[in-house]
Amino acid sequence: MKDLIASFFIVVTLISGWLFFDSYSHKTSTDLSTVLLNDIIPMVEDENWEETHDMYNKFEDKWKKYKDISLAFLENDQINEIDLCIARAEKYIEAKDVSNSAGELCSISKQLDMLYKREKVTLSNVL
Repeated sequence: MKDLIASFFIVVTLISGWLFFDSYSHKTSTDLSTVLLNDIIPMVEDENWEETHDMYNKFEDKWKKYKDISLAFLENDQINEIDLCIARAEKYIEAKDVSNSAGELCSISKQLDMLYKREKVTLSNVL
Protein backbone atom coordinates (compact mmCIF):
# COMPACT_ATOMS: atom_id res chain seq x y z
CA MET A 1 0.00 0.00 0.00
CA LYS A 2 2.90 2.36 0.74
CA ASP A 3 4.28 1.75 -2.76
CA LEU A 4 0.94 2.66 -4.32
CA ILE A 5 0.73 5.90 -2.35
CA ALA A 6 4.34 6.81 -3.18
CA SER A 7 3.73 6.05 -6.87
CA PHE A 8 0.59 8.16 -6.84
CA PHE A 9 2.44 11.17 -5.40
CA ILE A 10 5.28 10.78 -7.88
CA VAL A 11 2.86 10.70 -10.83
CA VAL A 12 0.93 13.69 -9.50
CA THR A 13 4.18 15.60 -9.02
CA LEU A 14 5.33 14.83 -12.57
CA ILE A 15 2.01 15.77 -14.14
CA SER A 16 1.62 18.98 -12.13
CA GLY A 17 5.21 19.96 -12.94
CA TRP A 18 4.63 19.39 -16.64
CA LEU A 19 1.34 21.33 -16.60
CA PHE A 20 3.06 24.21 -14.79
CA PHE A 21 5.82 24.23 -17.40
CA ASP A 22 3.24 24.06 -20.20
CA SER A 23 1.55 27.19 -18.84
CA TYR A 24 4.89 28.96 -18.35
CA SER A 25 6.08 27.92 -21.80
CA HIS A 26 2.93 29.20 -23.50
CA LYS A 27 3.09 32.58 -21.76
CA THR A 28 6.81 33.06 -22.31
CA SER A 29 6.91 31.94 -25.95
CA THR A 30 3.91 34.14 -26.73
CA ASP A 31 5.53 37.13 -25.00
CA LEU A 32 8.84 36.61 -26.82
CA SER A 33 7.10 36.24 -30.17
CA THR A 34 4.99 39.35 -29.55
CA VAL A 35 8.07 41.42 -28.70
CA LEU A 36 9.68 40.34 -31.96
CA LEU A 37 6.66 40.98 -34.16
CA ASN A 38 5.29 44.15 -32.53
CA ASP A 39 8.41 45.90 -31.28
CA ILE A 40 11.69 44.77 -32.80
CA ILE A 41 10.71 44.11 -36.43
CA PRO A 42 9.00 47.53 -36.84
CA MET A 43 12.14 49.21 -35.42
CA VAL A 44 14.29 47.28 -37.91
CA GLU A 45 12.03 48.32 -40.78
CA ASP A 46 12.29 51.95 -39.61
CA GLU A 47 16.08 51.50 -39.43
CA ASN A 48 16.17 52.61 -35.80
CA TRP A 49 19.30 50.56 -35.06
CA GLU A 50 20.23 51.78 -31.57
CA GLU A 51 16.81 51.07 -30.08
CA THR A 52 16.64 47.83 -32.05
CA HIS A 53 19.93 46.69 -30.57
CA ASP A 54 18.77 47.55 -27.03
CA MET A 55 15.42 45.79 -27.44
CA TYR A 56 17.10 42.79 -29.02
CA ASN A 57 19.50 42.48 -26.06
CA LYS A 58 16.52 42.48 -23.69
CA PHE A 59 14.86 39.83 -25.88
CA GLU A 60 18.03 37.70 -25.72
CA ASP A 61 18.13 37.96 -21.92
CA LYS A 62 14.51 36.77 -21.68
CA TRP A 63 15.26 33.95 -24.14
CA LYS A 64 18.27 32.79 -22.11
CA LYS A 65 16.16 32.59 -18.94
CA TYR A 66 13.47 30.64 -20.76
CA LYS A 67 16.06 28.39 -22.41
CA ASP A 68 17.67 27.48 -19.09
CA ILE A 69 14.36 26.22 -17.75
CA SER A 70 13.13 24.62 -20.96
CA LEU A 71 16.26 22.51 -21.46
CA ALA A 72 14.92 20.20 -18.74
CA PHE A 73 11.68 19.63 -20.67
CA LEU A 74 12.28 20.19 -24.38
CA GLU A 75 14.50 18.75 -27.07
CA ASN A 76 17.92 20.37 -27.39
CA ASP A 77 17.88 20.34 -31.21
CA GLN A 78 14.92 22.69 -31.41
CA ILE A 79 16.41 25.05 -28.85
CA ASN A 80 19.78 25.01 -30.60
CA GLU A 81 18.10 25.90 -33.89
CA ILE A 82 16.49 28.94 -32.29
CA ASP A 83 19.85 29.89 -30.74
CA LEU A 84 21.47 29.82 -34.19
CA CYS A 85 18.75 32.06 -35.63
CA ILE A 86 19.19 34.46 -32.71
CA ALA A 87 22.93 34.65 -33.38
CA ARG A 88 22.34 35.29 -37.11
CA ALA A 89 19.75 37.96 -36.37
CA GLU A 90 22.15 39.69 -34.00
CA LYS A 91 24.81 39.87 -36.72
CA TYR A 92 22.29 41.16 -39.28
CA ILE A 93 21.23 43.87 -36.81
CA GLU A 94 24.86 44.82 -36.20
CA ALA A 95 25.39 44.99 -39.98
CA LYS A 96 22.24 47.15 -40.28
CA ASP A 97 20.77 44.82 -42.89
CA VAL A 98 17.03 45.51 -42.93
CA SER A 99 15.73 42.62 -45.04
CA ASN A 100 17.83 39.85 -43.49
CA SER A 101 17.26 41.18 -39.95
CA ALA A 102 13.50 41.30 -40.38
CA GLY A 103 13.42 37.89 -42.06
CA GLU A 104 15.50 36.22 -39.35
CA LEU A 105 13.45 37.84 -36.58
CA CYS A 106 10.25 36.61 -38.20
CA SER A 107 11.80 33.14 -38.45
CA ILE A 108 12.60 33.19 -34.72
CA SER A 109 9.01 34.17 -33.96
CA LYS A 110 7.64 31.27 -36.00
CA GLN A 111 10.09 28.82 -34.43
CA LEU A 112 9.00 29.92 -30.95
CA ASP A 113 5.38 29.29 -31.89
CA MET A 114 6.22 25.89 -33.37
CA LEU A 115 8.35 24.97 -30.35
CA TYR A 116 5.39 25.43 -28.05
CA LYS A 117 2.97 23.64 -30.37
CA ARG A 118 5.30 20.65 -30.84
CA GLU A 119 5.88 20.21 -27.13
CA LYS A 120 2.40 21.00 -25.85
CA VAL A 121 0.83 18.19 -23.86
CA THR A 122 -1.79 16.86 -26.25
CA LEU A 123 -2.93 13.39 -27.15
CA SER A 124 -1.37 13.60 -30.63
CA ASN A 125 1.99 14.69 -29.19
CA VAL A 126 1.95 11.98 -26.53
CA LEU A 127 1.15 9.21 -29.00
